[in-house]
Parts: sequence; structure tokens; C-alpha cells
Amino acid sequence: MKKSNSHITKRLNLPLCVCICAIMLPALLAGCRSGEKYSIYQYDNGDDYICEGLRRIIDDDGMIGFADSLGNVVIAPQFAFAFPFRGGYAKVTDAGHSEAVDKRGEYHRWVSDSWYYIDKTGTARLKLHSHSTNDKFTMTIGNPGDLKIPIDSLVLNLKNNSDEEAVYGDWFIIQQKDNKGNWKEVPFDEKYRDKDGCINIIYNAVAYILEPHSHGNKVERPWMYGQNINKGTYRIVKDFWIGKYTGQQDTAYVEFEIL
Repeated sequence: MKKSNSHITKRLNLPLCVCICAIMLPALLAGCRSGEKYSIYQYDNGDDYICEGLRRIIDDDGMIGFADSLGNVVIAPQFAFAFPFRGGYAKVTDAGHSEAVDKRGEYHRWVSDSWYYIDKTGTARLKLHSHSTNDKFTMTIGNPGDLKIPIDSLVLNLKNNSDEEAVYGDWFIIQQKDNKGNWKEVPFDEKYRDKDGCINIIYNAVAYILEPHSHGNKVERPWMYGQNINKGTYRIVKDFWIGKYTGQQDTAYVEFEIL
């Protein structure tokens, strides 16, 4: 993780600086402030891009926050890692580590099993925690900004980090954590029960394949749970296997908290 020599600082009430050229205003604003300094986060061999009006900044301790295009600190550095804002939310984490993704060590990714999403005030809106019975296969939720009660759809981001094909299907369930920390499947919404007292759910007998070291998306629609998903801690559960099918399946989980 590289740091730049150009710094962003907090705005203080100081005497107005004289500008020679309007084009130089952002640089002068940054140069005239005093106080704690931050660097622009370095991405793709340069300063981080501005996404939805904000760019990432990093302090001397390696913590990441966000500033606007003029250098005003909007969200103070406090995250171990953060992705840019997309759709009004940024994916962040308080833990994890950097890991090289190529043999030369030129490119890195941040690895964490505890992610959550913040809005532009820095308020946590959706907390995520991913884990799997096979760490070569990961799953997370890619549409946090669209999660409203009742939940219409969940976009799952699936990644196969193994040297073999990963296979999964349409089946999934959603469980809720109770006050004792136990996981129980969310009951189906009674409005979907037919005159025979049954709630019919049909999953397609389809196998989806993820090639080695690749990723893909899967949209799941948890319509059957209806109004039974509200504020609380939940997890979506999905089975998969890697390599030749032997009758033994692994399971991936994504915990999410609706605040």
C-alpha cells in the first residue's frame, strides 16, 4: 500500500490565501490548512479516483477514510480497508490483511471475513460477515444499497480461488440468529400458503460452473420469506462443491445485519 507526497488536511478557520489562478485553488486549499495530515490513497499507479464526489485518503497509521474533491475530510480515516462509493455506499472493514495476487507482488487485494457498508455520513447501514466450509470458495452480497424490507433480491458475488471448477445450484435458504446465538431458518410468509396448506417452492435442476480462479454473480429472490425478514441478523446459505463430485458438498454463508 503506497502513500503519496500530496496531502489532504482538515479544514480550519485560517486567513484566506491569495490565489493566482483559479485552477490552483484545490492545491492552495490543501497547502494552506494546518493540523493532522492525510495522503491521497494510491490506486492504479496514481491518486485514487473520485467516485460519487469522494475519494479515499490514508493516514500515517494506514487507516482509510474519504475526502471530497477540494480536500475536505468527509469521513475520517478509521477503516483497515475501504472500496470506493458505489450507489451511495462503500464497502469497508475494520480487519484483515493485504495479499498479493500475482507472483511479482505488483497487485494486491484486501482479505477480510468481516465487511460492512457505510453511507456518505460514515454510518454503518449493512454489516456483512462471510465464511465457508472450504476457504477456496467465497460468497458475499453485492447489492447492499438495494436491500429494503421486504427484500426483493440478493445479488451474490461468488469467487472460486481453487485450481478446479466449482459447481453450485439454485438452492438457498435464509436463516436468522436468535437471542441465544442460534441459527434458525426464517419461516415462510403464510400469505403464500395455498388452499391445500402447502407453500410450493421450485428450484431448477441446473448446475452453474465457476472456472478455476474466476468469479461470477447469482441473483436470488427470497420472495417466500416475505414480511418475515425485518430488522435483525440473518445469513444466506448456499451449497457448492469443488472438483469431481463425490457426494460431499461444502457450504458458503454470508451473514448480514439489517439495522
